[in-house]
Amino acid sequence: MKVLYVNLDRDLIGAPEFLREKNLETVEVTSFRHALKLIGAEDFGAILIDDNGDPEAVDFIVDARRIRPHLSVFVVSARC
Repeated sequence: MKVLYVNLDRDLIGAPEFLREKNLETVEVTSFRHALKLIGAEDFGAILIDDNGDPEAVDFIVDARRIRPHLSVFVVSARC
C-alpha cells in the first residue's frame, strides 16, 4: 500500500521510516497544497497527517475526500 505522509510539524520523527519498515511505500510532503496535487495524480491507500493544530487540516481532509471519497485519513498530534 502507498501512504501519503503530510508532515507539517516534524513532531513525528521517524514516522516515514516506521511506515517503510512495515513495507508501506511512503511519500512525504510538507504542505496541504502539495498533498492535494498528489492525491489527484497518484493512488494512495491512506493519508497520515502530523497535525500541528493547523486550522486548514479539516478543509484539507474535506478536499481530499472530495477527490478520493474512500481514502482513509489518519490524523496524529503531539498536542493535547
